[in-house]
Amino acid sequence: MGEEPHLAGARDTDTTVAADAAGSGDPGRTMLLEAMGRHKVGIGLGMLLGVVWSLAKLAVPILVGKAIDQGIVSGGSLVGWSLAIVGAGVVSALATGLRRYVAFRNARLVEAETRDRLYVHAQKLHFGFHDRYQTGQLMSRGNVDLQHFQNFITMLPITVANLLTVSVAALILLILDPILAFFALVSLPLANFFGRRFATRLMPAVLGIQEESAQLASVVEETVGGIRVVKGFGAEQVRADALAQEADDVYDRGMEAASARAT
Repeated sequence: MGEEPHLAGARDTDTTVAADAAGSGDPGRTMLLEAMGRHKVGIGLGMLLGVVWSLAKLAVPILVGKAIDQGIVSGGSLVGWSLAIVGAGVVSALATGLRRYVAFRNARLVEAETRDRLYVHAQKLHFGFHDRYQTGQLMSRGNVDLQHFQNFITMLPITVANLLTVSVAALILLILDPILAFFALVSLPLANFFGRRFATRLMPAVLGIQEESAQLASVVEETVGGIRVVKGFGAEQVRADALAQEADDVYDRGMEAASARAT
């Protein structure tokens, strides 16, 4: 007996998608880079504001030191140094606000555009794909996964600013007192080690929350979409039990993640 046309079409579609994914290496990374490329000006502006914030923040203790050395010890005027410190603080505050605004704006735009692309792509897929994958799982992908895109783009300016702050502060410490700089910076590798260890413990729990949330969304979508069938067969309690089970699973995964964060 020959294969049904819709199943054959679904398999052909799967083969094509798999080939495209294999050729592109990492489809998710490619999609993220393409989205970032469309907003490279905004993302670049956010990172530039992060650099300005970092430099202004680092300038304050340097200006305070100059004010003490030249304004108090040498008997000079403190007015100029005070104005310089206030100016650096104002620049830092403005850069902080603008950096956050630009970062969140870029993240929201990328998230919205990527969600639209996913929706259009899902509409083009063969019926065989939708027979195998539940709507709730697609809804979870369109929400939870895209939050990772949003968080990545939001954190870009902050990460650049923090890296620059640590680098310049380390350089200043080395110039002023190499021994003190050594003791101050020796903890950085340990912090990196424990950070990676924490991420390794937390990531499975976070992925578990995502998976269970998709299952929960699937139960809700199937129950609402087939409410007439549920009522017709008197299966309200069955669906309620299924919903309670999925909610308990989400709670369990959430407690695992909370435990990992707490320890």
